[in-house]
Amino acid sequence: MGVYADLLIDSSRLKSLREALCLAQTHPSGLDTQQSALIQLVIAQIDRHRPLGPDGKHGNRHTFTCGCDDEQSITVDDGISIRKVSESEVLDEDRGMP
Repeated sequence: MGVYADLLIDSSRLKSLREALCLAQTHPSGLDTQQSALIQLVIAQIDRHRPLGPDGKHGNRHTFTCGCDDEQSITVDDGISIRKVSESEVLDEDRGMP
């Protein structure tokens, strides 16, 4: 198995990055099959963070890394709500502070 790299990309830029990659895939100059497959791998990873529905819209399919400013919690499949916390909240809890 290969070694994996994390790419640090501001989540607020995921939508525009995905759009740019899709545009590159369809550019008239064309890409070979290998280049197109590599771009598709990156698009698939973006879709893990910012999922789209069958209509091509993100809608309410929020994740903690989708880049939506207004989303502070998500509900997982079994109805459990998970809330975003800041790094300082985590550190305070580790120190036993309310």
